[in-house]
Amino acid sequence: MERIRLLSSIRKFCRADDGAIGTVLAIAAPVIIGISGLAIDYNIWKKEQTALTRVADSAAVAAAFAKSNGATELEPYALADAEKNGFDASRETMEVSFSEGNITVDIQRESDRFLSSIITQEPVLINARADVALVQREIVTSVTTQSSGYPCITALDANPITRRGIYMHNTAHIDATNCGVHSNSEDTQRRPWLETASIYMRNAHIEADFIRSVGETVVNSSNGFTTTNVEPESGVEEFIDPFTSLTPPVQGSCDNNGRTVNYVPTPAVLQPGTYCGDIIIQNGGQAGFAPGVYNIINGDFLVRGGARIHDSQDVTFYFGGNNPGKWIIDNGTDVSLSAPSSGNSAGMLFWQSDRARCGAFYNQQNRFAGGADFAFDGVIYAPNCGLVIDNNAQLSPSRENAHMSVHAAWIEMRGSARLTLHGATAEQELVNETGYTTSTAVQTTSVTIETVPQLRYSN
Repeated sequence: MERIRLLSSIRKFCRADDGAIGTVLAIAAPVIIGISGLAIDYNIWKKEQTALTRVADSAAVAAAFAKSNGATELEPYALADAEKNGFDASRETMEVSFSEGNITVDIQRESDRFLSSIITQEPVLINARADVALVQREIVTSVTTQSSGYPCITALDANPITRRGIYMHNTAHIDATNCGVHSNSEDTQRRPWLETASIYMRNAHIEADFIRSVGETVVNSSNGFTTTNVEPESGVEEFIDPFTSLTPPVQGSCDNNGRTVNYVPTPAVLQPGTYCGDIIIQNGGQAGFAPGVYNIINGDFLVRGGARIHDSQDVTFYFGGNNPGKWIIDNGTDVSLSAPSSGNSAGMLFWQSDRARCGAFYNQQNRFAGGADFAFDGVIYAPNCGLVIDNNAQLSPSRENAHMSVHAAWIEMRGSARLTLHGATAEQELVNETGYTTSTAVQTTSVTIETVPQLRYSN
């Protein structure tokens, strides 16, 4: 019954035309506008608080940096940073406190009312807070430094899985004057019966200023005569390859589709340029190389069968292309070559591109072998491939104190092979041209503890 009466009253109110509805709306309008205005004002205040929080965050971090640098009064640093970000001292206040490694910045602003002022005139206070902790963390720093001397024979590959660093056996001999021997291989001898290490020597000898290895140097004197003139140093820092920054020679279009020289009474004279294919000197052939750069594209440099290369000066052999080749010089040959002492290829004699991908087998590597005598002045460089020196191959500079150095991914010497190397005591300018200075570039790592700010709370 009561429900029927209520519904009847509502119907009468809706049908009334005496102005009652207008009166009700007039009374309710300020309330409706005030509530709507409050919602709009709230969004404005929320945006102001977000901006104010960013100011507080930045000010707290600035105060934290000041504290870590020894400051005792933190508020000036926080205030200076806040003012850069729009802090207004006429309507905002800031408090900065420090306790137990935490820095807190509180900012309060008296904001304006807009549409909600219809409801109330009370001021609106907006608060923002940021807490920053001073925490300690380890800072790892790698620095390239210089140590005394430089290596003139280096195994560059650090990966022990790929190949051992420097492996010498069967009366192999290194004689390094004014320089040393270095291996980047991280390999260590895991079992005594395995001939593996960063540098492994058996029935071999090294005479050098130093012998250094990232992994382990093993001098196995149980089978044959194995000696060194200095105590090897294991566990040293990696040697930084000084030649990676060199710009390779420009490889133009093919001037020759390779070249083969067999025996003729008059020696052949080859000219610098781009050779797309193999350069082969064989069967007693005689050749000379005019000064310049010989770009061998996707081909090998083969000297064999008693061939002879006359004294050729100021030459660089660069092995490039999509599938760079290698050099194999052996079988009773006689070769004399020297690198240029100036220009873009200064100091580089045999230079294999880092795009070369040699296999794991003996015949897939660069090689000097076969009872041959080689007089080389300059750098022999194969960053991604091995170098095998065996079968009584003898490598040395063409004259006393001329510079020669060997740098390959890994190096194996055997069968009475001998390397005679010199630092650049007489030809320092040749070494300087390559950036290969009179000291070893090594990378050292240090760990320091630094106090840094860390934002913990922001609102």
